Amino acid sequence: RHLVLVQAFQRFESFRPRFSKSSRKRAFCCYYWVLDFKFLEILPKNWGKGEAVLWLADYLGIPKEATMCFGDSMNDESMFTHVGTGVAMCNGLEHIKNIATFVTEFSNEEDGVARFIEKWVL
Repeated sequence: RHLVLVQAFQRFESFRPRFSKSSRKRAFCCYYWVLDFKFLEILPKNWGKGEAVLWLADYLGIPKEATMCFGDSMNDESMFTHVGTGVAMCNGLEHIKNIATFVTEFSNEEDGVARFIEKWVL
């Protein structure tokens, strides 16, 4: 299960302390800035995008080394640490670009994922 809440900054700030205190032992929470909003992702403890990709690859019989992910923000971090090849968007966070195997030449808005796949994968 995965829940994503998008709230205006002021409303989220009043909600966050109560949530963090009551759920510290039950869930891993990740929140980060996106333009004028703040996102809060609520995931089961020790489960994120990276674990989901590995579970799916295992289910399909695909070795970890043959997996690839694309991302630009902190909610993508577990994918970069769990998959074979991590590709960061050029307009992504510096931390994500630093842990990626590759960084795209083009941003999300410039079809960076498609251009990378066309150039390096196909």
